[in-house]
Amino acid sequence: MEKKERSLIINIIWKPFFAAIMTASLTIGTEIHPIIIGSALGVASSIACYLDLKRYMKHKMK
Repeated sequence: MEKKERSLIINIIWKPFFAAIMTASLTIGTEIHPIIIGSALGVASSIACYLDLKRYMKHKMK
């Protein structure tokens, strides 16, 4: 596995962890319902992971 591949995979993996940590901190710190925060951050991280995975697969096909 190349160094560039490894960095792309790490870039894909950290987004759901970041969304989970932000959901926990925003739930504690604000009055917004946790389901709204979790779903918004979950959708955002899913889209970001999809776009990174799409870019990774395009890079892999070359």
